[in-house]
Amino acid sequence: MTNTPVDLYEQAVDKLERWQLDEAEELLRQLLDADPEHAKAVNKLGVVYARREQLDAAEELFQQAIALDPNDPAPYSNLGNIYAQREWNDRAKAAYEK
Repeated sequence: MTNTPVDLYEQAVDKLERWQLDEAEELLRQLLDADPEHAKAVNKLGVVYARREQLDAAEELFQQAIALDPNDPAPYSNLGNIYAQREWNDRAKAAYEK
């Protein structure tokens, strides 16, 4: 297996889809070590934490992904999901509308 950022991201997404969270996290961290501003990887790492019910860490990562790429709708949606899970409905609505 190669370790280009594209390859690491694709492997991580595959692991995430299979709910292999530890493996997905390891691949995403490798990618982020090489490219700390890879917004999609930051967002997917947030998904890993959200699936583990580590909502504070997930929220922070989704906000970081938004700061890195404010035009990507995925972290807004994921952030909205975190807010909805916490029953912060006004915040969830605002995130979903972005």
